Amino acid sequence: MRMNNDFLEISNKTFLITGATSGIGKSICELLLKFNSNLVICGRRTEKLNEIKNKAPQKVIAYSGDLTDNGFIKNIVDTTPSIDGIVHSAGILKYIPFKVLSRKNLNLIYDINYFAPIELTQNLYSKKKINNDSSIVFISSISGITKSAVGLAAYSSSKSALFGIVKTISIELAKNRIRVNSISPGMVRTEMLDGAQDVISGSKIIEDENRYPLGYGTPEDVANFTAFLLSSRSKWITGSNYIIDGGFSCI
Repeated sequence: MRMNNDFLEISNKTFLITGATSGIGKSICELLLKFNSNLVICGRRTEKLNEIKNKAPQKVIAYSGDLTDNGFIKNIVDTTPSIDGIVHSAGILKYIPFKVLSRKNLNLIYDINYFAPIELTQNLYSKKKINNDSSIVFISSISGITKSAVGLAAYSSSKSALFGIVKTISIELAKNRIRVNSISPGMVRTEMLDGAQDVISGSKIIEDENRYPLGYGTPEDVANFTAFLLSSRSKWITGSNYIIDGGFSCI
């Protein structure tokens, strides 16, 4: 169902979404389709990509592959139409104690969480595939900004690095009026949280959620603010990071 009142003025705009097949990325895709946006979606699971594409075949272009593969990035850049915004939602989380953290593990996490979105953005910009007055949104995490946890040295530092580069490229891309921001969600009920239950007991998760004044968030909570940052309603916002965590960082 499409939104009748396009308050955000993103109808028929084209947005590229990575990590589109689950969690926050999927929720962002579903919301943008309600606003009648065009989507270029990327993910590893072809079946899940097709589920999104089948909802609006004329509005969605899907790329199935691995963003750490330079050939895959090149194919996206070469064949995608010009876009009005990007959401970098692809990410990986692994709990690895610092004392056993290896270069191999660091490379695995940084390749997905940091290097892939930067390289994709750089290549799209160099090929003039990002329209003027566009918006780029990086999905970071509060673990990289305010609060982390045991075993998240690699994940937290990769997310923190995103905001470091957001501040710089927001200045460099401002000449084209391209806005660059990041969102740092707290704990959101996604498949990533389900994966955390393999290393964290259910009682610990309940205890953690009780520390959130508004409880854990949902993918839709992040999608709503992402849509605002993609829209012209945020035309004077760039180089910023936004914490969405139900009040957790206030404690």
